[in-house]
Amino acid sequence: MALKVVAVTNDSQGSEPRPGSLRTNRKNSLEARMERMWLTDPQQFNPDRNACERERIRRSWDLIQSLKAWKGKQAVDLGCGWGVLSYKLKDAGVDILAVDIANNALKRLSGLHTQQHALPVTKLPDDTFDLVICTDVIAYLHRDDFRLAVAEMCRMLKPDGWVICSTPVDINSEDALERFQGLFATEFRIEFERLSHFAWWIRLFQWLDAPKTFYQGWNNPEERQEGLKNRHGFHYWWYKLNSSFALGWFWGGIQFITQPLVKALKQSSGLLIFMEKLCANISDRNGISHVIVAGPRKPLFEGVEKVSDDQRPFRKEVKWE
Repeated sequence: MALKVVAVTNDSQGSEPRPGSLRTNRKNSLEARMERMWLTDPQQFNPDRNACERERIRRSWDLIQSLKAWKGKQAVDLGCGWGVLSYKLKDAGVDILAVDIANNALKRLSGLHTQQHALPVTKLPDDTFDLVICTDVIAYLHRDDFRLAVAEMCRMLKPDGWVICSTPVDINSEDALERFQGLFATEFRIEFERLSHFAWWIRLFQWLDAPKTFYQGWNNPEERQEGLKNRHGFHYWWYKLNSSFALGWFWGGIQFITQPLVKALKQSSGLLIFMEKLCANISDRNGISHVIVAGPRKPLFEGVEKVSDDQRPFRKEVKWE
């Protein structure tokens, strides 16, 4: 499938681009990137690719089931990807709409009602869905679009509906979890929350995958430049040194030893849960790597009590003759 190439021009010389055009450009850029990723390496989105992704899906599904019976209800799965949750909901008798930014993702789904839309702004109708699911999508958006994406989920949700939203948490940040909670709370009440402490598991495989990362940087100049662009400080110089001509070939040999071990250990659910228990007990909140939240819409005037006619203060009626 050929990707669309969008030419962007600014008719007003020297003027600042309009916010709407910036958002459109970001959306087009993200759509092109996701189409390319689904076309060239769809397995990177397969939730069965490792124990951590399988556990994320299981915990999301358990939370959905715990809220209420959804049979006969309307739901939308924003950023449905592989469609695992969409299929589960369909099997449970839910009228489910699977939505993704990438047409290459939707073409892989069969037996589901699908539409191509992209957050932060969609063409889905107002007050339509009893359940809105948005799992691990927000992290792909530009930070300027986070607030609008949450408002968009609220717009399409019925007044008595529920939203399930999840995201990875940056394990190197001190306040990533609090920022996400605050973002979600702008439109919804957080009634349920599930935290995953996979930071130690993630760091283990970052270490075991390092030889492959260094070798690929040495073997692919474009990938090396991209890797350098995304690193700073010590991490920049460490990657630059180990992906250089002097050491890259060495890591190429080491990766043939480490990669079979990585593939085997990544599939171990027992190792994942064991390391999570240790991480949660020792690192506590510093070990949180993923969060799933669920809640209904906030009332329009939350905290303001409705005053009945009997409680209203007496006022003398004034008539103008």
